[in-house]
Amino acid sequence: MTKLNTRSLERIEERMHSLDEDSMRYKILESAKSFKSSWMDLGQALYSVWKDKLYKEWGYGTFDVYTSKEIGIKKMTAMKLLKS
Repeated sequence: MTKLNTRSLERIEERMHSLDEDSMRYKILESAKSFKSSWMDLGQALYSVWKDKLYKEWGYGTFDVYTSKEIGIKKMTAMKLLKS
């Protein structure tokens, strides 16, 4: 996890501390936190798949085809995830 992403999650958590857990604002921040964490987790996992070319063991000729067919994301999104 990068420092930037860690700081982003910390800022969200700080905002959440001052809010009522039943409020819409809290729920949105909680969802954003979950989304960011999931995005980073998926990026890390996909980086391993890409780096070690695991997609070839699974019957895919390219990483792009793997991400498109296996997990249903476009090339541009996959590249963003790799960079995250």
